[in-house]
Amino acid sequence: MIGFFEKFSDIIATFSDSTDGNLSFKWSGDNVLANRQTFFNQLELSLPNLVTVQQVHGNKIIKVISKDRGRGSTEKNWLNGYDALITNEKNIILGIETADCLPVFFYDKQNQVIAIAHAGWQGVVKEIIPKLAELMKKDYNTKSDSLHIAIGPHIGKCCFEIKQDILDMFPSKFLQKINNRLYYDLTALVVDQLKTVGVHHKNLEISSVCTSCNHKYYSYRRDKSANQGGQLGIITLI
Repeated sequence: MIGFFEKFSDIIATFSDSTDGNLSFKWSGDNVLANRQTFFNQLELSLPNLVTVQQVHGNKIIKVISKDRGRGSTEKNWLNGYDALITNEKNIILGIETADCLPVFFYDKQNQVIAIAHAGWQGVVKEIIPKLAELMKKDYNTKSDSLHIAIGPHIGKCCFEIKQDILDMFPSKFLQKINNRLYYDLTALVVDQLKTVGVHHKNLEISSVCTSCNHKYYSYRRDKSANQGGQLGIITLI
């Protein structure tokens, strides 16, 4: 696993890898619940406090409150129709599952607000990440100086190949052509989006790990139907 925001003592933000086993109910396997319990035990966190969402490659965000605890933690009863979660309550663990998509963690130190987003390429072009940053500013009085954002391991520009049929959906400045193939830098696009909504670059943590290149991570793009699982990203106030 890899941790983020580690200079702060009042938050845990973590992303699993394949050594933690499959932590996603979106892939078959009998060990997901046991793997999750082991993962949470290592972090000294309570699995029943976890809340996850359906993840539909959209840009809808849900505000999570105490009654939502446990949704998607031990079975597929997640919150339907969303790709991001936000809360300012303690004893709630927000979680998303990925196998190449961007796991994006948000933390407002001053107002004690946390959020997490699952951002595949569709969510990125639908601007779920700047939308979430703007929601924090509007509804939780988050200021740019206190907003910290981390992007966990995801598919990199080295491996994210796109086809002509979706080319028009992406700003061209982050496109590169190699051996007559088109590759796109989703990380650069997200950083650019965050810049437009006033997020300071000094407050960004960006993993350079490509999930498709690095076999320590599950990757749907690399393994296709042979993929055996997904990572879990979580964030919680402590």
